[in-house]
Amino acid sequence: MSRHCAKLLYRVLMKWYLPAMLAAPVFAASAEPEPGDAVPPTELAYGVVLYEYFQQRYFDAMVELGAAQQRAQLQNSAGEAELLRGGMSLSYGMERQARSIFDNILAQAGSESHRDRAWFYLGKMDWRRGRIADSASALERIDKDFSGPLADEAYYLRASMALGSGDQRSASALLRAVAEPCPFKPYFFYNLGSWLATQGQWREAGDAFRKVGNLGCDDEEGLALRDKAFTAAGFAALADDNAPAAAGDFTGVRLHGPEADRALLGYGWSLANGEQYRKALAAWQVLSEKAVMSASVRESLLAVPYAFEQLQRPATALELYQQAATRYADQRESLDEAMSLLRDGDLLTLFGLDAVADPQWLGGEEARPAAPYANYLSALLSSDTVQLSLRELYDLRDIQRRLVDARERLAVLRQVDDEQLRKRARVIEGGYAEVLAQQRQGLQREVAALRSRLDAAVENNDARALAAPEQAARWRRVQQAEARARHLGDTEALSRLRVMRGLLQWDDSEAFAERRWSLQQQMRALEGHMRVAQAADEAVRNAVVISARPAFAQRIAALLERVELQEQQLVASLTAAESQLRTVALAQMGYQREQLATVEGQALLAIARLYDSASPEVPR
Repeated sequence: MSRHCAKLLYRVLMKWYLPAMLAAPVFAASAEPEPGDAVPPTELAYGVVLYEYFQQRYFDAMVELGAAQQRAQLQNSAGEAELLRGGMSLSYGMERQARSIFDNILAQAGSESHRDRAWFYLGKMDWRRGRIADSASALERIDKDFSGPLADEAYYLRASMALGSGDQRSASALLRAVAEPCPFKPYFFYNLGSWLATQGQWREAGDAFRKVGNLGCDDEEGLALRDKAFTAAGFAALADDNAPAAAGDFTGVRLHGPEADRALLGYGWSLANGEQYRKALAAWQVLSEKAVMSASVRESLLAVPYAFEQLQRPATALELYQQAATRYADQRESLDEAMSLLRDGDLLTLFGLDAVADPQWLGGEEARPAAPYANYLSALLSSDTVQLSLRELYDLRDIQRRLVDARERLAVLRQVDDEQLRKRARVIEGGYAEVLAQQRQGLQREVAALRSRLDAAVENNDARALAAPEQAARWRRVQQAEARARHLGDTEALSRLRVMRGLLQWDDSEAFAERRWSLQQQMRALEGHMRVAQAADEAVRNAVVISARPAFAQRIAALLERVELQEQQLVASLTAAESQLRTVALAQMGYQREQLATVEGQALLAIARLYDSASPEVPR
């Protein structure tokens, strides 16, 4: 391979890919905070919280959990609920609240499982803040028998700490304690490869990168990391002057994955390193036909004419350099338009968050811009800081929508409360409550009289007092007939009437027990209705009293005031978040513009060089 080829290969590796490969290590997606699975929830309120949680409506789960705790509805699930609240608070970036929750859990007597999970979250929080010593101290407090996804992540974090301090042996020992191969072991081996590369141990670094692909993590996250690892292994092999091994690594990358462009470019260089320029052209030309948005495509536009130069076809090389310079210039203009749009456009739309139903802080879908300039932001979007900023912006917008909904609901409640007050006023002004009270009192007097009559009949064993209306009418006719017979002195009629009286007494005596039981049952039912009527009357009186002091109206007004205040505060937070994100995004796109200008300058220099070499006036 010529010296010029070697210099160009060195420039490509050192300028674009090795710095990226040797940058900060990648991290596995965080395990979601898990509710306890030892005991099913016994309170309905906690069941509602878990329902919202497992539906991945985490904001609603936190709201339900806070309301249930405020109402003291989580007596049996208090410990699990606090752990869940702390874990979700941590995942939402509310680290001060999360730390306070975990500290409280550790300060109280509780189950070992609760304490282990609290130590884990505290250790993870310190790790994210760069407090490595504090993180290691917290994670070491976890019981050795603690198991599950959180235990695996704890061992992974400790192994990463050991690796960061250069203790590869301790890191490997801690990794062996990780029970499941996915998702943490692939990240460890990738970070191990990056660490070895920084030490210049290219062969060992390549072996570590290749272990990522042998773990069998075939979900989308695992496949993406596998592609990234094989790409890094290929460039490590190139740095070790092992072009055949590099070519094998690059061919292990998926053609439609996120690392396809880098792998194609590296594969071409692995062939060019062995002076197989025609084969290298096959990879580079496929890459050069893509949109000029990624660094790999931009480099391929220079690599293709360079290969034609090595094949002694300067005219073709000159034409391709000119096309490359034109495409770079066009792309710079397009990028200028994109930057103008980024200054004034809606950020949720520009970054693709408007198409994401829920970005899921706890390891879900991330923002994927669909705009034509999206690839310019690829490096930006891979940053943890920018992803957090995007999710914070999404949450601020989501809270803004929820506040609007809350304000509308409170307005409806105020209308309902006003209508209720008007109805109560009509009851008071129309005297309906007093009329109902008078009717109830009259009914109460009648019931009391009937009860007195029944009690007297039972006490005196007076069967006639409980006679049915038909029987009472017969008694009246007999009494009237007896009065007339006495007045006329008709002894025979009086004798017959005594017989009639005896028959009526017999009937009353026979029916007395049944009539007494039936009337007693009816009286009990009637008295029950009276008690209900009395309670209703008291409720009406209470409603009249309550209507004199409109507590609901005051509470609704206070809530509306709070919502309006929070909306004002939210506008300020949104403005600051959008300004910060625009600044970072514009800086990244400005960097991309500088890179376009640089490769355009290289293409123009190559054109000038070819013109000079073809000029007869140039001394040889």
